[in-house]
Amino acid sequence: MSDNWQQTYTGVAFEPLHPRVDDVNLDDIAHALSNLCRFTGHTRRFYSVAEHCCRVYDCVFDALCDFGLADSPFGVNVLRWALLHDAAEVYVNDLARPIKHAPGMEEYKAIERRLLATISVRFRLNGGMPKEVIAADNILLMTEARYLLGPKPQSWGDYLMSLTPLVLPWWERWSWSPWRIGWSPRRARREFKRRALRILRERH
Repeated sequence: MSDNWQQTYTGVAFEPLHPRVDDVNLDDIAHALSNLCRFTGHTRRFYSVAEHCCRVYDCVFDALCDFGLADSPFGVNVLRWALLHDAAEVYVNDLARPIKHAPGMEEYKAIERRLLATISVRFRLNGGMPKEVIAADNILLMTEARYLLGPKPQSWGDYLMSLTPLVLPWWERWSWSPWRIGWSPRRARREFKRRALRILRERH
């Protein structure tokens, strides 16, 4: 055991630079993500990474149901990725995109990739990040920005702004509204675990 370790919620001495599959714990992930706020806290109300992951999962789940694929091996794998796509942030926190993608952050991104690879082994996530999850994540980003942040001081960029026409229909289809978002950490943790137990079929 090196000196570069952190204590998790369940009491694991986790080494983020040398992650071990056996040290990854679902309770740690659910608890930590439920206490991390999206957009580094610059939201009009508390909105956790765990809630974001649940909403990405729900969007992907409904889309898969439209094609009868939610319970197929393909669908289950995509749903696992949808729920756990931000799980590495449990160990390295949620960095804002301008920092994460800045020059000189290659080592950080390599650490994050190793963590996600370890998590994917632990929870049997096959292949790379599915395109369905990437698409839902980006659409949710714009949806969340519309309803949780203040007016934009400048453009977010052509690619992200191109998603704007999809934001409101996406929001309305899943019956979102400003007063239904912003779960407490306790509820976010419970909702995250409920979805995890469905697709992971395990309790820890």
